[in-house]
Amino acid sequence: MPAPAAHAHQWDAVHDSREVFLACLRAQCAPGSAIGPVPGPGRCADPALDTASAVLLSLLDPGLTLAVPDMPEAPLAWLFEQTGATPASVDDADFVLVTGDLPGVLESAQRGDRRHPERGATIVFAGDHAAATNSSVTLTGPGIETRLRTSLPLSDEAIRSWTTVNSELPQGVDLVLAGPAQVIALPRTCRIDREAD
Repeated sequence: MPAPAAHAHQWDAVHDSREVFLACLRAQCAPGSAIGPVPGPGRCADPALDTASAVLLSLLDPGLTLAVPDMPEAPLAWLFEQTGATPASVDDADFVLVTGDLPGVLESAQRGDRRHPERGATIVFAGDHAAATNSSVTLTGPGIETRLRTSLPLSDEAIRSWTTVNSELPQGVDLVLAGPAQVIALPRTCRIDREAD
């Protein structure tokens, strides 16, 4: 009997969405920690992009907006249909799905303001984790007991942009790093310090 296909999982809009939503909550409560396994819808060949799609399926609702700046919207039409989200530009979107230029998106995304910090965007990054040069960093902030030393698939430029856009709390952006079947959350309150090699 042949082995079942690796992507044979059938996405359950209720059960799987709830599981991914809870994984995202756990990740927000433990910044920098990989949380998984996260089920994916099996619609994207790239595992990180499939996880990112699962995150968006669990977080987006009608009335929210999504930008996909570095990929055509047409292949992701199903994502808009399933969630009811409206396409938007990066500087006007509630959520941004990015696979490429993370520093540029960080700097362009809406950050809210002191009266309405909730308007700051959530960026879901599904870059090529296998090809990424992992940065050794130290994380501090709410949800981290003292400090957390870890590696993240972020360039030095992305870390600098992150620091800049989140320098005037409570406004800023939140970041979810979507990897194969796992998520790492970096809330805007998290500080990232690059460790010397």
